[in-house]
Amino acid sequence: MSAVAVAAAAAVAVAGGAGLPAAARAATAGAGAGPAGISSAAAASAAHLLSAVACPAVKDCVAVGESDPADEAGTPFATRWNGSAWKSLAAPLPAGGVSGSFGALSCVSAKFCLAIGGYATATASLPLGEAWNGTSWKAVTVTAPAGNSQLLDVACVSATWCTATGSTDLPAGGVVAFTDHWNGAKWSAAQVAVPKGSSGVAAGPISCVSASWCQAGLDAYVTKDLTEVSGTTYADTWNGKTWTAVKLALAPAADLPEIASDTCLTKKDCTVTGQSLTAGGWHTIAAADNGTKWTITTLPGTDVNMSGLACPSAKSCLAAGSQGADAYGDGGKAYVESWNGGRWKGAKVPGPAGKNTELVDIACASSGYCVTIGQTRTPGTLGAGFADLWNGKSWKLTPAF
Repeated sequence: MSAVAVAAAAAVAVAGGAGLPAAARAATAGAGAGPAGISSAAAASAAHLLSAVACPAVKDCVAVGESDPADEAGTPFATRWNGSAWKSLAAPLPAGGVSGSFGALSCVSAKFCLAIGGYATATASLPLGEAWNGTSWKAVTVTAPAGNSQLLDVACVSATWCTATGSTDLPAGGVVAFTDHWNGAKWSAAQVAVPKGSSGVAAGPISCVSASWCQAGLDAYVTKDLTEVSGTTYADTWNGKTWTAVKLALAPAADLPEIASDTCLTKKDCTVTGQSLTAGGWHTIAAADNGTKWTITTLPGTDVNMSGLACPSAKSCLAAGSQGADAYGDGGKAYVESWNGGRWKGAKVPGPAGKNTELVDIACASSGYCVTIGQTRTPGTLGAGFADLWNGKSWKLTPAF
């Protein structure tokens, strides 16, 4: 799951831009967003703008995003890693679509993945869902509230049970978050729970450990007097029947804490990363939940922003992002923080020579096999996509897409 894609899409959904290409959505979200890893690019010159990656097995990973986003008429992009090379996978737009992009992805096996995002027709912005059967992608009609809608993140526990988070820009004004459940044949939408005293929320990252337990971060909420509160530690939990809004005790002394990514191995073993603003400035934090309390850690390194998170075991997590970037994401280098069960340790990750780089997502098939995806950058512009492979000892740049 890519926090960049989730946050960007959520922000633009409020403005009715759910069908915009990923780069344009990121540009809208970046203004005033602080160092949350959100891009300020107005357009991308890249052939492929990457959003998310999943690895259902060693030597088998799928990455998704958008093709040719620079002209604001991009199309969904998917590519598969076989252990030695990437191979593009055709991902058609639904009938009537003129542009679109994938923002998130979940794979349970080599023969089932679900990618979600948004697409535009000549008259509307609509949520996008496509299923991979091991051979081809097929668009599946998504149910959503009336208005411009965008799916933001997705989590699958089987080929017949997935849940996606989304946001809709309502015709009468305002934004509403919703969840969409996939049963293997069709989608069914439901509203999420909202924090007490609020009138609406924007959903964020989601993690599910079973059909009866999920945790979805809430990216922002609107109070009943229409004050928007961006960056919250609220989350919705799913018990198999209903959603309940819960305030997570992540950083009580911080202002504007933001959940960037969320991974749960069990309902009593969750890890989130995010940013918090204190008197000393912005800090990237990691928080672990044992089912009773959250333990908060400030990640080592200066100017570190994390976008993706993968936890292959209780004693192994890797967070991917950048180090040294400014508030708009420019000037940084690809960076990974790894957790060994006792402490976090940062490390630079190779990228294309002579380029500023940022990582947007990471996935692991095991503690010894991970793939992270990213983009090169020049000031104000995203460049070519790239990927790195972790073999348990070191990172290596993979062949180009």
